[in-house]
Amino acid sequence: VAALFTLVTNHIDNRVALREAGAVESLVRLLEDADDARLPAVENATAILASIATNSEANKDAVTRAGAIPYLVHLLKGADVYPAKRNAVVALMVLAHGHVSNRNLIRESGAIGLLVPLLRCGPEEVITEKAIWALGNLSQGNDYN
Repeated sequence: VAALFTLVTNHIDNRVALREAGAVESLVRLLEDADDARLPAVENATAILASIATNSEANKDAVTRAGAIPYLVHLLKGADVYPAKRNAVVALMVLAHGHVSNRNLIRESGAIGLLVPLLRCGPEEVITEKAIWALGNLSQGNDYN
């Protein structure tokens, strides 16, 4: 899974190729089966999903259709899985950016109530910054959020 992250980082063509090859569904399945033994794979899967969805409406749609949002929100609940939580915040931030229906799905999945506590500096300030961006993206042009 870590090798996939290298393939998608800053390589738009690879993101599209992975989506077309069905990798999004496989990555979401890793989130479904998350447990302590699979934590490194979950951390990488969340980062890859965020990267795949960056700057591509088609890829955002694929991640959403694969059912990633509820699993990403669930990762926000874990207290001891900081890298996975940080990556889930980033993925939700990316999925919400410029995508009204994703904003609604993320809200309906309970993410806002889980993001707000992250505004208090977490184990690393990066998660606070990303939570601010995620909440900003969720509230853009959306009176319900």
